[in-house]
Amino acid sequence: NEINKIIIGAIIVIANIAWLLPARESLRETVSQSEAEAARSGGMAIENFLENKVASLHLATMLLSSDLGNPRNRSVLDQVVKQGAFTKIILANARGEEIIHIDKFDVVLQSELGSVLGLREFGETLTGKKPVFGSVRISETFEPTITIAVPVSFTEGNVAGVLIGEFNLKSIFAVISEVTVGGRGFAYLVDGTGLLISHPDQSLVLKNPYYTARAIVSRTIQEKHI
Repeated sequence: NEINKIIIGAIIVIANIAWLLPARESLRETVSQSEAEAARSGGMAIENFLENKVASLHLATMLLSSDLGNPRNRSVLDQVVKQGAFTKIILANARGEEIIHIDKFDVVLQSELGSVLGLREFGETLTGKKPVFGSVRISETFEPTITIAVPVSFTEGNVAGVLIGEFNLKSIFAVISEVTVGGRGFAYLVDGTGLLISHPDQSLVLKNPYYTARAIVSRTIQEKHI
């Protein structure tokens, strides 16, 4: 049933992923009770997944030395990459200067450290003093990734820096694949522009299709922007 394929995916996540944390789904009267329950269940599972990522970064900030350049800080962040499924971790001071840059798949030399001053997530976290989600982007390997930035504070009200973590959304596929309706429907994930970023048929994701032509996707995106 095509409506199962569309409604569940659109309800679970119409995203900038950050919408998942403060907002629940707005369900249409035409959606059956079983579809609504599947959507709620899937949405909550994804919210929990993302909240755990934020919690991992928050915990790391609590273990950091106030001397951001302290070698012990790198050891702490190395563990975050190893245990938290992050592919990249950046610790920047309040001026946006990278103090530590760890890439799971590459070696970043001290001489290669740069600036995150122009990064939206950095600026909003620094001024807002709260976690900020970046937009979903498709990497060079055609995989969806997202960044999360959290403030680094050692005294109340003072942000000494920002910790930025990047992770591959492939790790969220398992959560989405468990959402079914009557054994027939399935869930898929799109971002706030309608770009498909997760689907049981991964070959579709690699084509970078936009699903805004689907009425339920377009309508839900518009509602989330209100």
